Amino acid sequence: TFPAAGGHRPRPSFAPSGTSRGPVPNGSLSVAGCGAPEVSGRSAKALAALTYAESVQQAIRHLRQSLEVLTERDFRLFFVGQATSWIGTGMLPVTLSFAVIDRGGGAGQVGVLLGAQSGGFVAMLLIGGVVADRMSRKLITVTSDLVRAAAQLGLGIALVMAHPGLPVLCAAEALVGVATG
Repeated sequence: TFPAAGGHRPRPSFAPSGTSRGPVPNGSLSVAGCGAPEVSGRSAKALAALTYAESVQQAIRHLRQSLEVLTERDFRLFFVGQATSWIGTGMLPVTLSFAVIDRGGGAGQVGVLLGAQSGGFVAMLLIGGVVADRMSRKLITVTSDLVRAAAQLGLGIALVMAHPGLPVLCAAEALVGVATG
C-alpha cells in the first residue's frame, strides 16, 4: 500500500524479535513491521532449498492449472488439429527444398518455390480480413486446413509417383500459402 499523502512508510526493522538491535539469539530472525513470519534455527542453505522447493511446487501447480484446458474435448481436438496442421505446413518448405535440390535444381529454383508460398500468403492476407468478417471462424479454419492438407497430400503423391516440374510445385505451394493466409 502507498503511504498517506505527505506521510512516510515505516521502514522495516531487521532486528531479532523482541529487540530493536543486537545479536540474534538462537538464530531466529524477525522482520518487524513487514508481517513476515519468524524463521528460527535455519541456515541460509536450508532457507534457499526451502524457497526453491516452494517455487518448484508453485510452478507445478501453475502448470496443472494451465493444462486443465486440455480436459475439454473440443479444445483438445482443436489443439491437436492445429498443432498437426502447423507442423506439416512448417515442414513443407524444407521437404520441397530437398526435393528440388535432389532433382537437380539450384538455390534460385528453391527461392522461386518458397516465394510462391509467400506470394499466395500475402495475396490472401489482403482479402482474408474481409472474408473472416463475413464468414464463420470454424468454417474458415476447417476449410483452410482441408485445402492445405489436400495441397500437401497432392504434392507428396506427385513427388513420389511422378517427376513434377517447378511450375507444378510452385502452384501447389501458392495454394498452401493462400490457405495459410
